[in-house]
Amino acid sequence: MRTLGLRHRNQHRSAVTDSTVPDTLRDKNSHPIRTMPRLKLDDIDLRILAALQADGRMTNRVLAERVGLTPSPCHARLRRLIDGGVIDGFHASLNLKALSPLTLFFVEVTLREHNSTAFRQFEAAIARAPEVIECHGTGGGFDYLMKVAAHGVEDYQAFIQRLLDAEIGIGKYFSYVVTNVVKSGGALPVTPASTGRSTATRSRNRI
Repeated sequence: MRTLGLRHRNQHRSAVTDSTVPDTLRDKNSHPIRTMPRLKLDDIDLRILAALQADGRMTNRVLAERVGLTPSPCHARLRRLIDGGVIDGFHASLNLKALSPLTLFFVEVTLREHNSTAFRQFEAAIARAPEVIECHGTGGGFDYLMKVAAHGVEDYQAFIQRLLDAEIGIGKYFSYVVTNVVKSGGALPVTPASTGRSTATRSRNRI
């Protein structure tokens, strides 16, 4: 992806001291990061996940044939993957070129202050902003990386100005306009290696 940098700086700079770097991994609200217990997945589970990432609209019967199961146990496995939080949802993938002209921007955001109140204030405001497609808290040189969709540069600049006027704690930001989408919406690599299992491990409960 080629990006054309549109660099903006607010006058405020935020200082990150050693006290802001925790000894253990924590989230933006200074809470320890907890991960949900992972389900034990076998090769059939992984094939179900791979098949659904390629085509989330396939029927249970087609999915069962694809992974070598009969429909009933396939549906039971699918239900388990959904209930266990492995499958987060099913969504339509939209073709950006088929919609009204939209421009994508990536935005690096650094907050003025680094405390739980500041992080919560910013995140709550961004959660309410439909222009923000994605927002990720980061570790490193800035606090958040946002993906924004707008109807051109002027629309994007108006959106950014609204954020600044709202006083949600932005200290500085850098903007990058997307000029070419090389890859988007790729499937997660669901293989035995990605789950920490040996490729020699095979399912013994095929039905």
